Amino acid sequence: INPYEVLGVDPACEGKDIRRAYHKLCLKYHPDKNTGFRKEFDRVQVSYMVLSDSKKKARYDRTGVINLGSGADDAEAEDFDWTDYFRTQFDAISKEMIDKDREEYQGSAEEREDIKKELVALKGDMSKLFEVVIHLEFTIEQEKRVFEICQELIDEGEISDKSIPKWNTYVLKRDQNVKKMERKRCREEKAAEKVEKKRKETGE
Repeated sequence: INPYEVLGVDPACEGKDIRRAYHKLCLKYHPDKNTGFRKEFDRVQVSYMVLSDSKKKARYDRTGVINLGSGADDAEAEDFDWTDYFRTQFDAISKEMIDKDREEYQGSAEEREDIKKELVALKGDMSKLFEVVIHLEFTIEQEKRVFEICQELIDEGEISDKSIPKWNTYVLKRDQNVKKMERKRCREEKAAEKVEKKRKETGE
């Protein structure tokens, strides 16, 4: 696997960006929260294990090879216990921990700053915020809450109109955008249900 592609980060990104991407994907794929995505969750764990360790990251950047050992010995990497590692990571990130972290994050100054930063990066396309801001998952209620935060940031001059050229378009077509995102959410839920049903039938 390509850990950069799995986490959706650039090779030149900083550690905090890697952690943020990792946390976002853990929320998206954790089996306790979204059934049917265990393989994706495991891929995220391996990718983060590589990119969060300076030595493993440097070796991957140099060779394109993922070394899961603690040193540079390939034999050690071959003996790496994947099952134990995945089980440890799965247990460490429980649904309760995710919910607690979300509760502390949403409505905080950190969330407000993240929304501000990402809205500017997206040039005002608020619909994409739900793909990049940690703990933000689209629902009609969440869209309303986030929209109010964005509007407040604009009204208070924390974001200039020139930096978010797509904002007015989002506002004008807000009803259509919300309906589109709701349809997408429903499709993803149904797809996840089908995957989980198949997993149970096959015993994977």
